[in-house]
Amino acid sequence: MNRNDIISRLEKSDSTLLSFPDRGPWGDKKYRGNCSGWIQAFLIWKYKVEKFAELFSGSGTGYDVCKDLGVKYVGADLNPNPVRPDILNVNAVTDDVPEEFFGSDLIFMHPPYGKEIQIPYAGSMYEDPTKELSKSDLGQMPWNEFISALNSILMKYYASLESGSIMAILMGDV
Repeated sequence: MNRNDIISRLEKSDSTLLSFPDRGPWGDKKYRGNCSGWIQAFLIWKYKVEKFAELFSGSGTGYDVCKDLGVKYVGADLNPNPVRPDILNVNAVTDDVPEEFFGSDLIFMHPPYGKEIQIPYAGSMYEDPTKELSKSDLGQMPWNEFISALNSILMKYYASLESGSIMAILMGDV
């Protein structure tokens, strides 16, 4: 999508309540639970982001948005075969924050939902022949384990922010 067309649409939606009737042309709608690229585009535009980092990159929505907006991008996902370049294979539960995330203006996260929503990724959206990835797939964790792991991840990434940087977390209703 053209940068100027994206910005024109965002200017019309500049409000404290974001509402977009479509998810946009970004990412892959086959990834259940993924968010509209308009959310990421709005944050990038509103906060004048020059380097966007995304944890839980999934289908590559953030990558696609950044490409169209001409913004530097780095992503991370549990998927051992990320769907876009510049998406690192990272286990957010056990790994440190990737060095590539440092110096980002914005860290964006739209974490998977817990086991109760029944949207597993490891072994479903991508292969997990040894079942090791499933152990760190938030989408396969019972509520208490999910919340504990997610809190640890959020604090680890929050602590990595540099002064003036922003963290945005999109959470669905459980």
